[in-house]
Amino acid sequence: MTPVEDFLPGVLPLVPGCPIPVATHAVVNAAILFCEDSNVVRESLDSFVTSPGQASYELDVPAQQSTARILQVTVNGRAIGMYPVSQAPAQRPGIATPTVAYTSMQDGLLEVVMYPTPDRTYDVAVEVALRPSRKATRVNSTLFEDWYRAICHGAVAEIAAIPDQPFSNPPLAMHASSMFLRETTKAKNESYKGKVRANLTVRPRRFI
Repeated sequence: MTPVEDFLPGVLPLVPGCPIPVATHAVVNAAILFCEDSNVVRESLDSFVTSPGQASYELDVPAQQSTARILQVTVNGRAIGMYPVSQAPAQRPGIATPTVAYTSMQDGLLEVVMYPTPDRTYDVAVEVALRPSRKATRVNSTLFEDWYRAICHGAVAEIAAIPDQPFSNPPLAMHASSMFLRETTKAKNESYKGKVRANLTVRPRRFI
């Protein structure tokens, strides 16, 4: 994880007079937008083993991050369907091999509801795309190492667009916004082609 302040050398010289709290807030906002649109920060959350008759499981999301998108759920290495938990049917069938996962995010926890309810133990893995939380003071180091300019462009675009400030600069805001969009599109394309870093370290755990 990299401190948000590490991006400021690429931001503050372009918006003289911008207060540091405003700049750091803009960096976090840019990182969130970038991650939501590109899926470049991916992580396999802790794998878990189902318990017979238990449908719902909660997984912790890494500190200072939240889930932008659930990319894949696998049961014994086989990918299954994914839907929001709001679409789960009111009537559940008997226990069997899970073929669908219903998911939701609440209070920093990712809930996975297996459907049908597992009839025995299964190894389940969940891969997600992450984004910084709104109150993050650190962001995934991938953003700093690989997409530093993109995040700086996004932050500058937001800051320069603020009206009636010493650092207001609409032409700069438009240019930076265009560069941010270009970098985001590039990142999205690389993500689709599998050219992004991913944390694949998982720690199996059994839910009882």
